[in-house]
Amino acid sequence: PPEELKWVREGKSVHNVILQAVSETGFVGGIIFLLLVLKGFKNTFIKRYKKIKEDEKYRDLALMLRIALVAIFIAQQFGQGAYFGEIYLILPIMSALALNYRTAINNLGRQK
Repeated sequence: PPEELKWVREGKSVHNVILQAVSETGFVGGIIFLLLVLKGFKNTFIKRYKKIKEDEKYRDLALMLRIALVAIFIAQQFGQGAYFGEIYLILPIMSALALNYRTAINNLGRQK
């Protein structure tokens, strides 16, 4: 309503990221969203393989992504912007990192 526009800017959401997912997709969608966030967090835990020459770079990048995910996720609980949040940028990057690292491990196994 027009009288409520003073509380929210155009293009922004009034909910935080979790409540926005639940309000638009229901509890099932909210659970799936949280599972995606947890999977992204899990993707940043990388076992150490010393035979992969870029292992340290992968581990450093994974640690930085993990810290960024936690910071973004906490920050988005206290503000608006569920539609345009950085969390939707960082989750695909985490998935790509995990896929890239698994490919490097598989290539290491083929070289033996």
